[in-house]
Amino acid sequence: MRAQIGSAEARGIDVARPQDGIGRSVGLLWLVGPSWYLLCEAISAWAFPGYRYATFYISDLGVPTFGEFQGRMLHSSLSAVMNAGFLGEGLLFLLGLILIAPRRRRGARTVLFVFFGIAHAVGIAFVGLVPGSPE
Repeated sequence: MRAQIGSAEARGIDVARPQDGIGRSVGLLWLVGPSWYLLCEAISAWAFPGYRYATFYISDLGVPTFGEFQGRMLHSSLSAVMNAGFLGEGLLFLLGLILIAPRRRRGARTVLFVFFGIAHAVGIAFVGLVPGSPE
């Protein structure tokens, strides 16, 4: 067990220890966020008449207006639920990133980790904040 912790520390990661609540909190946030997203997606897809994962886009579930777009009839009666899923996942991921980033050693890997983490969080939250429309 000690060799594993040492190797992670050698790679520039401060390993969360059992007595440290930050690591557990980040892990919980990064489990709850995607779970929240999947729950919102399942509920929205269930309420969308004729929705098929093979022929529709996930973002179709968040479109608040009805109409035809690229041959698909958009009719998401629970678009707010799907958009809450996008927004919630982005915010929970960002919160976890804010908590874990200071625990990492400074360096190129950490910069990339934070950069791509922010890009993910902002991107998915943006999908929820600015849904598409048939127009």
